Amino acid sequence: MPFNQSEPDPSEVQKWFLANPPVPDVTFELALVLGGTVSAGAYTAGALDFLIEALDCWEAARTSGDPLVPRHRVVLRVINGASGGGVNAAIAARALNFDFPHIAQGMSVEQDRSGNPFYDTWIRDLTLARFLETSDVESELISILNGRAIDEGARRIIEFAGPPKQRPWVAAPLRLIVTLTNLAGVPYRLDLAGGSETFVNHADHMRFAVSYPGQPAAEFRPDELILDFGQGVPGAIGWDRFSEFAKGTAAFPAGFPPRELTRPVEQYRWRILPKTGLDR
Repeated sequence: MPFNQSEPDPSEVQKWFLANPPVPDVTFELALVLGGTVSAGAYTAGALDFLIEALDCWEAARTSGDPLVPRHRVVLRVINGASGGGVNAAIAARALNFDFPHIAQGMSVEQDRSGNPFYDTWIRDLTLARFLETSDVESELISILNGRAIDEGARRIIEFAGPPKQRPWVAAPLRLIVTLTNLAGVPYRLDLAGGSETFVNHADHMRFAVSYPGQPAAEFRPDELILDFGQGVPGAIGWDRFSEFAKGTAAFPAGFPPRELTRPVEQYRWRILPKTGLDR
């Protein structure tokens, strides 16, 4: 299929990359930037679990008219994650549609599954013992650590469900960004006054827009994939496909198995670079 090499429409570039709509009055907007590595991922999972619990309690008290609760709103607009942080972003994207028990220090937790997707992923699924298993060594060694625990954890994430719960503090849509190491790399050419320069970029990322039931209709960026929960949002992809990107953000070279990902090549027309302090 031929690739559209025409420049993006300036109005669309302005709308999706340069315009920054004003924040509504009495509102604080949040963006979460989640770091990687296994230990930091486990710590971040607990922090996210508490944040969701706290915002649920605050929203319930605020809407009930409790005079002791601040009147301003909080809106979570973006979650960005790398590696273990990307796994947590994927868990949050799925879990925010459901009610689930929260875990605190000293609580008694079921031996098998707690019902909390953050806890179960990091305590039950992504364990050192499972990473060191040799069941994945067959005809060839593809990674130092066993990636099958990540496969199972990703499957459990996208299958997670519970009683539906609407969260007014989640933006419509919630935007999700996970970082990826693109082993093949994406070739670019810069046309300059004195000629052109080419380079291959291995630092990549993927954007998603999550639409939750009961939220108002939203516009979607041209460089993001859409997720929903069966409401029939046009163009929405399946959660199975999303799980491949969740596994991809955790696939650091040599450590865990590489993942083969596909995406619309058209999205690479939308890599807009800000230019500051340059006259030409």
